[in-house]
Amino acid sequence: VRALSRKEFEHDPRLELRLIPELLSGVGFDLNAQLQNIHTVIHLIARVHVVEDNSHNPLAEFRKVNVNGTLAIARQSAEAGVK
Repeated sequence: VRALSRKEFEHDPRLELRLIPELLSGVGFDLNAQLQNIHTVIHLIARVHVVEDNSHNPLAEFRKVNVNGTLAIARQSAEAGVK
């Protein structure tokens, strides 16, 4: 099992953890190398629980990650042949 995360976390040593800090940006990340030989993607990346949001446009930031980021992961997964 391979996990892509924006930050390190405690995990089972059988898990292959790859750090991709830009995942939460919602755009501009290339997962091609990470998706090689992958059969299934379980997508859990989201911008949630931002209590003190200092961004200029919180709704735009939410959509950038939760909509655009999800679409980017789905497209890149399809291009890589993930079923």
